[in-house]
Amino acid sequence: MRRAIIGVLTLLSISGCAAGAPTTWVKSGASGADLARDKYACTQESRVGDVAGTDETRAFFYGQNKLSQTEANRLYSMCLQARGWTAAR
Repeated sequence: MRRAIIGVLTLLSISGCAAGAPTTWVKSGASGADLARDKYACTQESRVGDVAGTDETRAFFYGQNKLSQTEANRLYSMCLQARGWTAAR
């Protein structure tokens, strides 16, 4: 029984890491500095503001905040794509 529980927890841990893997952005002929500059600009353009009701910068998003963050993520990706970057996982 204990072995089964450890197995299930291990699988959940591995699947959680895969789902949350960060996106790698690639662009032919671009440097790391180019990516950093474009990521910074796109972060500023896609920002939705503070999380309502908290000063915590690592707050969980739910309700309206989750919708706003989802939109910000979409705008961020669109911004980088418009600058010639392609998402590669």
